[in-house]
Amino acid sequence: KKVVFFFCLLISLSDTVLKAQGPQQDSLKKVSSGDTLMSSDDDLGEKISYEAQDSIVAMASGKKAILYGKAKLTYGGITVESEVIEMDYAKNLLTAYGKKDSLGKNIGTPVFKDGEQEMNAVKIMYNLKTKRGKIFGALTKQGEMLVFGNEIKKDSTDVIYMKGMKC
Repeated sequence: KKVVFFFCLLISLSDTVLKAQGPQQDSLKKVSSGDTLMSSDDDLGEKISYEAQDSIVAMASGKKAILYGKAKLTYGGITVESEVIEMDYAKNLLTAYGKKDSLGKNIGTPVFKDGEQEMNAVKIMYNLKTKRGKIFGALTKQGEMLVFGNEIKKDSTDVIYMKGMKC
């Protein structure tokens, strides 16, 4: 009886091993290889490239990415550098701001470059799709003149509106 039991056990094990080594179907569903953060309706038409010295946190469920530490984002002719950059892919909204160090000094304040024009600011909010933005505490050079604005709005036709402008 022991020999018969051992023989049956070997046959059942060999059958299991053979099934395990045979071709198996993939139990995972195939997902398209496209970007899962932006749908075709939200396609901006150009590639967004970004980097950060400290870390990048991607939240796929919220369609957001946050870049920490000397962050840089480039889209077309626009470049933003800041200590922190938040990108909301659902709204195509970029928000950049600095932070205070242990002594209370502002570090990593945002720099917005659009072609030849450059602005230093306290906070930047910019919609990549509509090309409209709002910049707080901005300092820029217009010709030979330095211009400061408490609040600056840029519309899609590149018209800039300044509130609290000082030269």
